[in-house]
Amino acid sequence: MISGYNPLDTLPPSADDEIKSQELLKVLNEQNTFESDQRMEHRKHVLTRIEEIIQLWVLEIYEEKFKIKASQKLGTFAKLYTFGSYRLGVCTPLDDIDTSCICPEYVDRRADFFTRFPSRLEEQKGIELVINVPNAFVPHIKVFIEGIWMDISFANLNQASIPENLNIFDDNIFFSFDQLSLRSLNGCYVEDAIMRLVPQAETFRTSLRFVKLWARKRGIYGNIYGFLGGISWTILTAFVCILYPTASPSRIVFRFFFLYENRKWDKQAVTLFSQKEQNKQIIDYTLRRNQYIDRIQLEEKMNQDQKPGNIASEINQQENRNKEADQEIGTKIRRQLGNRYCTCSSFNVQTQACIQIK
Repeated sequence: MISGYNPLDTLPPSADDEIKSQELLKVLNEQNTFESDQRMEHRKHVLTRIEEIIQLWVLEIYEEKFKIKASQKLGTFAKLYTFGSYRLGVCTPLDDIDTSCICPEYVDRRADFFTRFPSRLEEQKGIELVINVPNAFVPHIKVFIEGIWMDISFANLNQASIPENLNIFDDNIFFSFDQLSLRSLNGCYVEDAIMRLVPQAETFRTSLRFVKLWARKRGIYGNIYGFLGGISWTILTAFVCILYPTASPSRIVFRFFFLYENRKWDKQAVTLFSQKEQNKQIIDYTLRRNQYIDRIQLEEKMNQDQKPGNIASEINQQENRNKEADQEIGTKIRRQLGNRYCTCSSFNVQTQACIQIK
């Protein structure tokens, strides 16, 4: 997949860029933005355990509804897909794990998943809390298991069983999902597209970690608070990586604040595809697949426009009022990155700047 944009700069990183990128990494380590190898293994263990619980639960539903022993049934009972920071490879110790559980057609969303499954989870050792959130835009169950929060959404595959080699990115499989299921899987589709578009995965990840750290320190992170959420910051960062495909992380962050500092958000959307490419593939893609996947257009607008595709439509007026103050902090970071004598401590001063409520 290509973005359709011509790079603005393809010069390799200078020695100074590399030094500043190392300073950037120091900040990220000092701010505890990396999960340890041991904790990552624990996350994998938790995911495996949840998938096993789901498999056994769906097996029982199958036997109950069809009065047939599960050994007579071919195929897999369920699949668990991840998305969000875990899938992107940028999760922090405090991040939850976003997942989508794909079940066969005989598992009912409301009667089974949102009514019976929470009780099954509450019976499991190590699960301390289960919260049903069936009326959210993406309905899900929140689970606190072995010290980690997980969000489990539900996707119904219109087939009698789940193929062992299920590929949710295959068009034939895609059309086997209903609209709510596609909404649950939307994060997987969007993030897969992003990772195929960014030229340097590790540069993108390091840059995104810093941008998210800055947004959190400024108190402007999270859809539920009326601010840009994780996917929004991800798109904005990926856009800069596409325009500067050979840049180092420090240069990407510099360009991030430079590019967005004076952007006219009411007129200029950010999309990872040029208009030409949208006409050729993306619009066709979204029309064929349906409105819930229109985030594949990766559009970002800092206004109150509620049209489909605008994943920043929930931004509140408080963020708009604070935008100038936040841009000022971003400008200071950009100037530090442009300063030959930039140090790790100077980054910390800016990322930990106090939030000013106006």
